[in-house]
Amino acid sequence: MNPLRPIIQSYHGKVLRRYIRKDLNARFAEVKKKRFSLSPPDVGTKGPSSAISLAIDAFFQEKKIEEVSETTELNEDFAATVSHQIRLFLFAGTDTTSSTLAFVYHLLAKHPEVVFRLREEHDQVFGPDPSSVSSLLKAKPTLINQCLYTLAVIKETLRIYPPATNLRQGITGVSLPALNGQLLPTEGLFIIINHQAIHQNPRVWKRANEFLPERWLVSSDHELYPPAGAYRPFDIGSRACIGQTLSLIEMRIALIMTCRTFDSKPAYDEWDRIRARNAGWWTKIDGMLGFGVMNEVRGDRAYQTEKAGTHPSDGYPCRVSLLGCGLSGKKYHIQSASGIKR
Repeated sequence: MNPLRPIIQSYHGKVLRRYIRKDLNARFAEVKKKRFSLSPPDVGTKGPSSAISLAIDAFFQEKKIEEVSETTELNEDFAATVSHQIRLFLFAGTDTTSSTLAFVYHLLAKHPEVVFRLREEHDQVFGPDPSSVSSLLKAKPTLINQCLYTLAVIKETLRIYPPATNLRQGITGVSLPALNGQLLPTEGLFIIINHQAIHQNPRVWKRANEFLPERWLVSSDHELYPPAGAYRPFDIGSRACIGQTLSLIEMRIALIMTCRTFDSKPAYDEWDRIRARNAGWWTKIDGMLGFGVMNEVRGDRAYQTEKAGTHPSDGYPCRVSLLGCGLSGKKYHIQSASGIKR
């Protein structure tokens, strides 16, 4: 273990706290000025709210008008709590989001017909020039809401490769029914919800093992329509992930920005040759004896592992090529699914 790690973490934590606190105070002053200067009808006007705006609104709701009017900045305890929550909001889903993107690109590589339809949608929404997407999104962020098929691709990937599970504490008087009808008490137990088992259960989903983004675009009377309560990559109800909207926006933007510019293909065969060439003598003996066979899940080398946010096996080795340039593609590696690296 690196002895400097706690010091480094503490330093970066302080930097981040100062940054968030500065923005909190600035937004507090802005909202306070509006609240005490606008006429009553305008005060109640609602618009899009950021996480910081919601926190400031909560502060105003908790305090009396007299207290707020005399306050120049947020209460220290309240600001500290908000800072921790915003840090959690920003970073908790980073790993699972990037892992999901790796599996999105993998499924796209296996389904060229989906890639074609995805690019067609992006052409319709943003025009034929991929280089203009960034400026268009900045000028009109709501364009992302027109990319329904893009969202369907992401949802279907999350169904097949849910990046997390869930844990609930059992309580007295609550039982879960087994398939045979027997009631199983939960008192004194922790209940793990296996999302992958639910998402790929053929008793629940039609064509459960197929990658079908269109299931998220059909009408409620269609056989592919998702069953109620069966889709839960972010879980559902009061304990649902508060970052799911942010995560879905991030993934849509990533696909919109890259789908028409790059093409990626898994490179496990090449990766295996490189690994075999650099393997030690004991690993080579295992291979000769037949013990070195690569693991597969349902015939696919790209499967979820227990590493962090269910990273793809071997970090998902792949080749990425620039479209339209006649390039053979340079060798890249999605290391820990956190980005594409040489």
